[in-house]
Formats: sequence, C-alpha cells, structure tokens
Amino acid sequence: MNQPQETGEQRTERVKLMKAQIRLDYTRLFTSEIGVKVLADLKGRYGWQGSVERPSARVGARPEDVFLTEGMKEPIRHILAMIENEEGNEPKETKAIL
Repeated sequence: MNQPQETGEQRTERVKLMKAQIRLDYTRLFTSEIGVKVLADLKGRYGWQGSVERPSARVGARPEDVFLTEGMKEPIRHILAMIENEEGNEPKETKAIL
C-alpha cells in the first residue's frame, strides 16, 4: 500500500533526531573506559601530543606529506567535535594552513 509522504518539516525533525542520536552514540562510546583508550591510541598515532594537535607543516616537509598527515588527522578531529560539543552547535570546521 502507499505510505503517506513525509513533509519537509517531518524530514527535518527526523534528520535532527538522527544527528542528536549519533552524537550521543559517539559520546557514549568515546567516553567509556575502552573508548578513552582507543581515542588516546589514535591521537598518539596520528598527530597529537597529549591533548594538543601537532602541526603537520614543518620546514622542509614535502607538501604531499603535509596533505597526507592532515588527512589522517581528520577522523580524530571529527570524533573530538562530536564528543566535545554537546550544546547542539555544529562542530567547528578545520582548515589546513599551507
């Protein structure tokens, strides 16, 4: 049978709820005991020293190495934005400086 068509307002609300749920899922996962360990391992492997992000660009570095290093950091930035920003604001955008 035909199902009623979703209105724009209903879709907007459904998407908003989905985003809130995934943000909650990230927070639950990465603030758990195991999640904290996994995130610390990822940060150590891909460009963080403690809680501070190390710069990718260094004197004499090849541009392609800088791009590769920046790309490896992006998933960690996304995780941090999802778990650190619980006020409902959108995650901050990050831009490479070259």
